[in-house]
Formats: sequence, C-alpha cells, structure tokens
Amino acid sequence: GFVTPDFPATRSDMLVWFARLYNFTLYDFEIRQYCSDINQYDPYAYAFALAAQWDVEMPTGHMTTILTGNPDGTCSPSGYMNRAEAVTFTLRVLAGAGRLDL
Repeated sequence: GFVTPDFPATRSDMLVWFARLYNFTLYDFEIRQYCSDINQYDPYAYAFALAAQWDVEMPTGHMTTILTGNPDGTCSPSGYMNRAEAVTFTLRVLAGAGRLDL
C-alpha cells in the first residue's frame, strides 16, 4: 500500500499502519469476540485483534485497550477516522509502547 495524505484514512488503514510500525505479526486469534463485523480472514483482522487485546495504561492511570469498538460489538473497519479518533488512537498506541511521557 501507499500513504495518501489528502484522502481520509479508514480504521483498518490506521490499525495496519501501526501494527506494521511495531512489527506485529500474524498469530492465532478469534476476531469475532472483539468485532462482530470483521471476518477472521480479512487482511486487516490481525491488526484489529492485536489492538483489542493490547492493554494500555494511560498517563492518568486509567487502563484501556487501543481499540474499544462500538457499543453494538462492531468495529466499522471501513469507516473513516475523524481527527479526534486518530489522535486518541495514536496516543493509546504511544502509551502502550511506552513512548508517551506526559
């Protein structure tokens, strides 16, 4: 793939970019327990599973995961991220990697 900064990024784009950045690899998982709208064989499913399982302690002491999904159990992989979601996601990734010191 390639980055197109003038076009919006989907949730699956963002998750795959960060999974590749940190050299996360494929592994056995059951994505349907985290996101009911993602098939285990989708090319981005591993990135969603990793994000749903990666525990992150925020600077406030609050524990969360990088991906929380929607209240109805879906993750909307083809939905576009707005700026607020992108910033929240990026901060969670950086906090989880130990690279955020506020």
